[in-house]
Amino acid sequence: MLHDDAFRNRFAHGASLRSPRDGYVIGSSSMTSSHGDSSMASAPESLCPTCRQANRVGARFCDSCGRALASSCAQCGIELRAGARFCDACGAPIGTGVAATAPPRPDRPGRDPRAYTPKHLADRILTSRSAIEGERKHVTVLFADVTGSMELAEQVDPEEWHRILDRFFEILTEGVHRYEGTINQYTGDGVMALFGAPISHEDHAHRACYAALHLVEELRRFAQELKRERGLTFATRIGLNSGEVVVGKIGDDLRMDYTAQGRVVGIAARLQTLADPGEVYVSDTTAALVSGFFELASLGEFRLKGVSQPMRVCSLEGVGRMRTRLDVSRARGLSRFVGRSDEMASLESALARAAEGQGRVVGVVAEAGTGKSRLCAELVERCRSRGVAVHEGRGVAHGRLLPFLPLLELLRGVFGLTEQDGEREARQKIAGTLMLIDPRFDEALPLVFDFLGVPDPARPAPLFDPADRQRQLFGIIARLLKALGERESHVILLEDLHWFDEGTGRFLDTLLDAIAGTKTLVLLNFRPEFLADWMKKTVYQQLPLLPLGPEAMRELLDDLLGRDPSLRGLPELVQDHTGGNPFFVEEVVQSLIEGGSLQGGRGAYRLVGPVTELRVPPTIHALLAARIDRLPERERRLLQTAAVMGKRFPQSILKRVAELPETELEDAIRTLRGRDLIFEEVLFPEVEYAFKHPLTQEVAYGSQLAERRKRAHAAVAVLVEKESAAKLDERTAALLAHHWKAAGESLRAARWHGLAAEWSEGHAPASAVDHWRAVRSLAAEAPESPEAMRLRLAAAIGLVRAADYDLAARPEFESAFAEGHRLALETGDTDARVRILLAYSALVLSDRDFDRSAELLAEAEAVVAGIDDPELKFVVRGHAGFTAVMRGDQRAALERYDEAFALLGERKPKDSFVLRRYLGAGTNRAMIVAESGRLADGARDIDRIRAMALEAHDLTYVCIGDLCRSRLAMYRGAPAQALAHAASGLDAAERLDAPGFRATARLSIGLAHLLERNWDEAIAAIRDAKRIATPEMIGPNQFLMVLARLAEACLGKGNFERALEFSAEAIQRSEGARRLGAVEAHLSRARVLTAISPERDAAEIVRLLDRATELARGCGGTIYEPSILETRAALARASGQAAEAERELREALRLYADFGATGHAERLARELPAEPENAVA
Repeated sequence: MLHDDAFRNRFAHGASLRSPRDGYVIGSSSMTSSHGDSSMASAPESLCPTCRQANRVGARFCDSCGRALASSCAQCGIELRAGARFCDACGAPIGTGVAATAPPRPDRPGRDPRAYTPKHLADRILTSRSAIEGERKHVTVLFADVTGSMELAEQVDPEEWHRILDRFFEILTEGVHRYEGTINQYTGDGVMALFGAPISHEDHAHRACYAALHLVEELRRFAQELKRERGLTFATRIGLNSGEVVVGKIGDDLRMDYTAQGRVVGIAARLQTLADPGEVYVSDTTAALVSGFFELASLGEFRLKGVSQPMRVCSLEGVGRMRTRLDVSRARGLSRFVGRSDEMASLESALARAAEGQGRVVGVVAEAGTGKSRLCAELVERCRSRGVAVHEGRGVAHGRLLPFLPLLELLRGVFGLTEQDGEREARQKIAGTLMLIDPRFDEALPLVFDFLGVPDPARPAPLFDPADRQRQLFGIIARLLKALGERESHVILLEDLHWFDEGTGRFLDTLLDAIAGTKTLVLLNFRPEFLADWMKKTVYQQLPLLPLGPEAMRELLDDLLGRDPSLRGLPELVQDHTGGNPFFVEEVVQSLIEGGSLQGGRGAYRLVGPVTELRVPPTIHALLAARIDRLPERERRLLQTAAVMGKRFPQSILKRVAELPETELEDAIRTLRGRDLIFEEVLFPEVEYAFKHPLTQEVAYGSQLAERRKRAHAAVAVLVEKESAAKLDERTAALLAHHWKAAGESLRAARWHGLAAEWSEGHAPASAVDHWRAVRSLAAEAPESPEAMRLRLAAAIGLVRAADYDLAARPEFESAFAEGHRLALETGDTDARVRILLAYSALVLSDRDFDRSAELLAEAEAVVAGIDDPELKFVVRGHAGFTAVMRGDQRAALERYDEAFALLGERKPKDSFVLRRYLGAGTNRAMIVAESGRLADGARDIDRIRAMALEAHDLTYVCIGDLCRSRLAMYRGAPAQALAHAASGLDAAERLDAPGFRATARLSIGLAHLLERNWDEAIAAIRDAKRIATPEMIGPNQFLMVLARLAEACLGKGNFERALEFSAEAIQRSEGARRLGAVEAHLSRARVLTAISPERDAAEIVRLLDRATELARGCGGTIYEPSILETRAALARASGQAAEAERELREALRLYADFGATGHAERLARELPAEPENAVA
């Protein structure tokens, strides 16, 4: 079968099948198109202005030299539609005599663009100009010029050179317009053309490449003619580049004012200058958009003037082997086919019914990228594996003006024609197929030969008027396909009906009638905007293809990315941005690979750099931009306004910003919903809409000029402030900050970011850090004012206070402290000075820099000594308690905390900063009390503090409270309660997105399983904690607990080697430590050695236990003493000292009972023999 790209190429070069390289022609210009193109041998002839060859009226190309022929009005010179009887510009009648075949000469700059712009393009531009003026457009820029034009001009008479350039410009203009490009500028000896603006095309780069190839061929013929007739060596060069331009004003005369990004146009111009004569050079950005669809030869990297980095340049060689996005996916390796089992079952059912002689038609309808072609391809592969014949035809984006392109492809497949077939061989294949089916097809052969571009000179096609010719052809093709379906099962696949020309579209009605009662399945696919009357036929079944669901998306992303831990959060980010569209998913992933963010291979990638947001790949941008441009102007503007508001937008705000009457607004929203661009997300208490695809919002937003966006953002911000005055929260504050920043109001944006940061500190600390960063940056940009100064100071304090949540940004927090401390001193703000001193003191404490921390605390104590502010004094004294905790001095910490709470008495702080310090101090004090052996008192205080955190909506301290409750349940010997509280803590940690809390929660879950002797679950949970955490993240004390308990879990599992390894690491890390983590490290090592080598290591075990007892008593860890006693009992038992072991256990039992550790007490009571009645329990 002839490869369709070649056919596309050749039909793009006129209705003949001419190869741009080999000169081989299979041709007939007598095709009838849906626009009325026809040929009638008896009609008068028209002359080609180039070679003076007589051509039939209606011919689109000269059949001698290939020059494009376009009829024009003899009265006004405007180009005419085919078959016109009157000029639609001046009203003059169009005779049947010789038409003026040459299009008006597009003279050098200054000529009215209406004279050389085809009417169908002009109409589209003028109809939509108000909507596209002042917008950003992604386009491909084409520059073409004559090589050595000045030298050539000196070789001929000026008038002759003028005529040569006129012809040159005619060729350029016709070639650009053929693919719906626009001439933006005529230079002295060339043109600048744009594809994708003012009319958007999702395949703008493809169209530019097709146009360039067409121009190369046409200009080569022209050069040969000039060489032959005038001895001139005429050559051209072309450069292509893709990027963004801004559409300015479009006049009634179609003149367009483009302000292009200098780089975009400049590179195209540089490439044209760089190109060898007769060649087309393309940039790397254009090459990325067309790779596979066209043959490109890499020329290496070049340094272009005005471009800082070397650029890879390619030469455009011809049309490539790939035709569709699915072909590109195949070349990369098709992703797993997921989430389409129901749809595939429907297709299989239709195929089965067709095989029974009940011909079926199924139309798969969905937006671009949803997987229509992939679903059809999967069915086609199944059919071919079963021996079921499949014949295919498909539309192409630039093919609407190419008559019968999909139908011709379908017939070539039926007849088995290939690109290598000569005219005679092609006719033999066609005749052989038809005569085998039915000898009565003999009379139809001339017409079929002519239609397929291989006319038989001995049997010319009969002459019909266009309508009769079309009816004859449709009848013949329908008879052929019906006969095939009556003989055996077969599938006719017609893809992308939304790009079919009108003629092929009309043929579908005939086809659907023909397949009734045959074994034919006609499988169609198209986008939702495509509609046709034949859809009402009973034989037709529509199959809507919905976006992939969450599970299918997860499968797809697993297949593409894998599950490396470094990818955490990326699949969710991709899923949120792509809205269930598999093509969008693949393109976004590919852009991350090409951008270097992902390394590895299919299904085994690692994320090597942070990805906080996803950019819209150019392939998706072009597709979505074209879809948006197809909207009516009102709906398009409304969608852009909504895009400024965000991915979600309330109808009430949209109405006031858009300034549309209510009925018009409702109509426009109805249209946008019908086009599946937005959907109703919330109905109560007020209607809110959301973009169906987040990427659509980004493209609609990015298409607007910055100034228009700024005005819209300001209008939205004012309305949101008014609407939300009584119900402000962190989300609304963040939204307002976003809008004011985008509106260019730095101070207002900083103000709202500051409020958002304060509101999010308790439940979204990572978000708070981002908000404080924004405050610091925006306040620094704003003009100096007292408010800007206050905001800068608040941001510095907030950043230092939140340093634990972003350890990698330590230099930033050091800088914030220096700035904040300086500002506090300059402004004399005592409160701010104390806050930043204590925040920084806590930061350096995490590095165990006790001396520097003490200096900062001393400065804060000196500041508050002379003021009467109980809350501020409470904060300072509470921080002294925290410092003692970090030093491992629990008793001193308890004294400082008691002093702090005495300063407040019964008063509960209202200030959020003081309240959080209250919650922190209360939590630490409760745990100190509990770990000193007063479990009930500690638990009561933890419950009280957690309740206050709940009331204050402080998720951080709710999470801490749950984890503390889990630890206390473990101390009591209640594993079920410990597990339940740990699970709650993990849920809160996930919502906080706080890795440190997540690690602590996983450790707590592991400890609960350890208590239950569920070794595998304990190992898995504690290993997870170790994987997530670092000593810097959760603190060295907590990390020691991770190692110690992991050693015990491995010991229980029987993995002695790992138990020894982890317990040894814990001892090594505990050197010099005086906190409870060090107690756990020594106790764990003693337990491991007692289980593995009690006799050999008895002395070491005793030393470890003595050290554990010393540490526990020294840092207030009395709660560990019963556990130490149990280990001493185990050692005594291993040494054969049963009585000693029992004495140790009974002492442990007594302590457990005193502490309120009822679970442990009951366990030991069951293990020990009953005591005499007079014994103390």
